[in-house]
Amino acid sequence: MAAAALLLAGAMARPAIAQDDVPVEENPQQQAEQQQQQFVVADETFDQWVFGQRGNAALGKTRLESALLVQIENIDRLCTLTEEQRQKLRLAGRGDIKRLFDRVEQLRKKFQLVKTDQNKINEFFQEVQPFQAALKRGPFGDGSIFSKTLKSTLTPEQAAQTDLAHRDRRMFEYKARVELVVNLLDENLALRAAERRRLVELLVAETRPPKAFGNHQYDYYVIMYQAARLPPAKIQSILDEPQYKAMQKVFDQMRGIEPFLRTNGILPDKE
Repeated sequence: MAAAALLLAGAMARPAIAQDDVPVEENPQQQAEQQQQQFVVADETFDQWVFGQRGNAALGKTRLESALLVQIENIDRLCTLTEEQRQKLRLAGRGDIKRLFDRVEQLRKKFQLVKTDQNKINEFFQEVQPFQAALKRGPFGDGSIFSKTLKSTLTPEQAAQTDLAHRDRRMFEYKARVELVVNLLDENLALRAAERRRLVELLVAETRPPKAFGNHQYDYYVIMYQAARLPPAKIQSILDEPQYKAMQKVFDQMRGIEPFLRTNGILPDKE
């Protein structure tokens, strides 16, 4: 009897559980759907991905218009364009800008479809990255309307003048990039002055500039990717054994980078 009374008292002492407090097991699929519904990427993020942190379509178009005028002025200084030639180049460059921004709008429409899907937005970001590099390079390079118009518009004498100046300018800039890369290598290799000079000369002579200069990190990859493919004896003739072993570690990091360089359109053509 006493035991029964104790059990009864214990039962009465337990707090009542409200119906709302009863845990309800949620369907895992429903939980996933709720999380997916909560995920959304702001529209402004698209412009940041494409044009940079403070950029947007209007500013991007203005920068390209200015770059077009500068490019025409540079050509004019080299070979003295006629007004008709200048007009043709302006129209061609604006056609390239329009074509580029048509691609931007296609990407923007795709962004609207995937901005609430965390998995698809990650894939979309990978798709945007090569476009970022293309925008930095500008739309007036090889294969552009501007480039084709330039070739068909200039006289043979004008074309020879611009080609020579273009090659000289690219090689001057490329040598500067190679020197920067060798300075970075020097931090690990402890190069002597003669070794540094010979390594610069080798890389300038045996490698080629990227399709377009842009991100310094990408330029480093292009130079070191090509250096890693040189005959080992050429590198060994400059470096001592510890330096060469350190260089081999750098070369090992370049393995497998070719698809990335080609996707971003910066690796020199095989020709």
